Amino acid sequence: MTVLAPQPPLDRLTRTGPGAGIRVALVTPAFAPQIGGVEVHVERLAMALDDLGCTVDVLTQAPRDHAGSDQGWKGRTGITITRFADVTRSRRFPIAPTLWTHLKRNAAAYDVVHAHSFHAAPALAASLLCTAPLVFTPHYHGIGHTPLARLVHAVYDPTARHIFAKATSVVCVSAIEAAAVRSAHPRHAAKVHVVRNGIDHDALAAADPYQVDRPIVLVVGRLEAYKQVDLAIEAVSQLDRPVELVVIGDGPERSRLIELAHARGVEDARFLRGVDAEELRRWQRTATVALTLSRHEAFGLVLAEGAAAGAKVVATSIPAHREVASLIHDDVTMVDVNADARQVRDAVERSLERPQSVDRSVDLPSWEAVGAEVLAQYEMALHRRSPAWQ
Repeated sequence: MTVLAPQPPLDRLTRTGPGAGIRVALVTPAFAPQIGGVEVHVERLAMALDDLGCTVDVLTQAPRDHAGSDQGWKGRTGITITRFADVTRSRRFPIAPTLWTHLKRNAAAYDVVHAHSFHAAPALAASLLCTAPLVFTPHYHGIGHTPLARLVHAVYDPTARHIFAKATSVVCVSAIEAAAVRSAHPRHAAKVHVVRNGIDHDALAAADPYQVDRPIVLVVGRLEAYKQVDLAIEAVSQLDRPVELVVIGDGPERSRLIELAHARGVEDARFLRGVDAEELRRWQRTATVALTLSRHEAFGLVLAEGAAAGAKVVATSIPAHREVASLIHDDVTMVDVNADARQVRDAVERSLERPQSVDRSVDLPSWEAVGAEVLAQYEMALHRRSPAWQ
């Protein structure tokens, strides 16, 4: 893949809005159509920044056969997506050397670099190679999710501390994440700000539910072991009533989970990947129960979007889930993070029996409001970079 210097869209000088004239690089380990919290966050943020007049380059990693550049992404002239080829073929620890090369060659091409995810290499590359002000959203879990990941983190973490040192601002997506970051990196606690994830309120309300003949239990997210999708399958297999399990996402656990569903008699479970935002919203509006059993999260986007779409929510009682549940105007059924399949089954059963809530609102901002708050962090970073500040 040839790495070229970024070319400004033709309308950069004529763009309007509070972010007009600001060129932003969003550096992220993965991006849509992959499904995951980081991917959704960066996609929605890119669109919000575009609406505010920023010129946005999303720099991400992808399998070799999906590498390439998409200028004017989804018809938005202010957004360019460049997917750099991963050379490892690893679904857990991808690395794209050409992304590093691009950042080095274009170190001064951006007004602001906004790096995402402490748990992947692109943010470290941005901190080491870019000369523009760095804003960092760590999506911080604090630990690796497998023995191998924990081993990698033991080596990686001391080096990755440089990201926090280089960042002008550290933007966390929840108060729980912010507390974890301040605890782990106390020297940089003053840089930490909380800008919670948003909700596509209007898009969810407008989405057309699918016509189905039985209740839908919906699981959305990256298919990693720590998400405990296997526990969801076990629980659904024990239900006394007919339901349909729909799993939206991709990841290293996909094949094993499909085999487990067949082994447990859940042969008609749908495993969907490559789902765009419109189809995802339709499934969220169709779901009777949104189920999220993750062991670690920086935020609880599945809870928030599921509740806003009108589903009953069953979630593990981890700190990030409890924080988001406190913002939902409906009961969220919590289960212990170490719950067994029977306990999860019982929670799903209770949720299926509960009447539909009249108020499904969630006290979270729109993504447009999130974009405005993040843009304020960019402006602060640019101000501190100015000669007057120095």
